[in-house]
Amino acid sequence: MKMVETAQVESSYVNQLTCGLMKLQQQQILCDVTLSADDGKLFAHSAVLAAASKFVCGQFQQLRRSV
Repeated sequence: MKMVETAQVESSYVNQLTCGLMKLQQQQILCDVTLSADDGKLFAHSAVLAAASKFVCGQFQQLRRSV
């Protein structure tokens, strides 16, 4: 099955999805990645990070292959 790259999505759905992901992140629910920096840590969802960045997606794929 071929996925369509472009799709129109209702802005209310995008807003609901974004708010839902933010709530999960704030409550540290289903967070499977921890990003660390000098000023603290951020708990995140690897699927969201991978979807937002081809580079990050590639890094996760490399990690998965090395395990």
